[in-house]
Amino acid sequence: MRSRNQSETESAMTRRKGERSLSVVELRVPENGFGHVRDAIEVFHASQNIELRSGAGRHEAGADYMRFCFADPQCAWDFAELFGGRMIETAN
Repeated sequence: MRSRNQSETESAMTRRKGERSLSVVELRVPENGFGHVRDAIEVFHASQNIELRSGAGRHEAGADYMRFCFADPQCAWDFAELFGGRMIETAN
């Protein structure tokens, strides 16, 4: 049986050498920070056996946003659904 990491590696290898597609989920940062939600985010990543990877955030209209990057699109969708984030354009 393949592990999630093996499948991700094999999937990434089918792309051109050096290219890796990422699915990105953006979460609005609550006014007082993530607090216990950050713990839940870390538990989610640990349960999926993946490293927590965040990308550049942004600030817009008085709100901060944080981006989380995933090699597996389904994992990204699950994360977005669980934490109320939104999928943004896939980055290459």
